[in-house]
Amino acid sequence: MAFGHWGVGGTSKGIFLLAADLPPPGPQRDAVILRIFGSPDPRQIDGLGGADTLTSKLAIIAPPTIPSADVDYTFGQVSFVDAKVDYGGNCGNISSAVGPFAVDKGLIQIPHDEKSHVVKIHNTNTGALLKSTVHLSDEKTALVEGEVKIAGVPGSGAPVDLDFSVLRQSTAENEELQR
Repeated sequence: MAFGHWGVGGTSKGIFLLAADLPPPGPQRDAVILRIFGSPDPRQIDGLGGADTLTSKLAIIAPPTIPSADVDYTFGQVSFVDAKVDYGGNCGNISSAVGPFAVDKGLIQIPHDEKSHVVKIHNTNTGALLKSTVHLSDEKTALVEGEVKIAGVPGSGAPVDLDFSVLRQSTAENEELQR
C-alpha cells in the first residue's frame, strides 16, 4: 500500500511517495498513482489530485542510484483528462520540495551542528544532479516558517535554494563535476 505525503514547492503542489511503497515502474505502478490522484477525472473527486496541471504533480523518492546523490527523485505529471503519468520532464517547483521532504523523512544524515544542509538530488527524468540547500530547525527538520514570498502564492515560508547548474550534463559528467 502506498502512503503519500502532500507537499508544496513554489507555485505547485504534489504528492510525494517513497518508491519502496509502490510497485516497480510500469503499468501497475501507474495504475496505483492514477488511483491515488483520482485520475482520469477532470475534477479528481475520488483522489488527492487538484484538477489542475499545477496541482496534479508527483515526486517519487528512492535511495540514490549514483554515488554523488543523497536521493533519487522521479517527477511525474499526472493527467486528470487521460489515464496517463508523464515522466518526460521535471518541475522546478516540485524539485524545491524534495530536499525538505528527504530531511523530514530521515532519508538524509544531518550533522548535529548544521543550520542548513545541501541535499544532492538525482533527477532520474533528466539525469541531472540538483543541489537543494535546506534550512533546518533546532530539531533538524526542514524549516517551514519564514519571510520568503512568491508572487501568486499566499503567505510566506522558509527559503529553499535550488542549484540546477549541472542540469545539461549527462549523469557521467555530473559524477565527474561532483568529485
